[in-house]
Amino acid sequence: MIAATGNSVYVELQDGLGRILAEVAAGHHVSIVQNGVVVALVQPPARPVSRSSLFGSQKGTIQMAEDFDETPAEFQEYVP
Repeated sequence: MIAATGNSVYVELQDGLGRILAEVAAGHHVSIVQNGVVVALVQPPARPVSRSSLFGSQKGTIQMAEDFDETPAEFQEYVP
């Protein structure tokens, strides 16, 4: 069963995840209903996911100090 009200679409879960994701991709909010009660809401992200947030997208932009591996003088007493 599919019913639409405003920007929300009600889809029976047995219609398949692909159908639900297609509705969400179209900008709709999909309510998951169990026994006549809304138990979940699937909706598009609040803002588009940018490619810059992908793993590894900052490669080459971070540099470590030359003395990174050196123990600071104030910690020498703790070194075995």
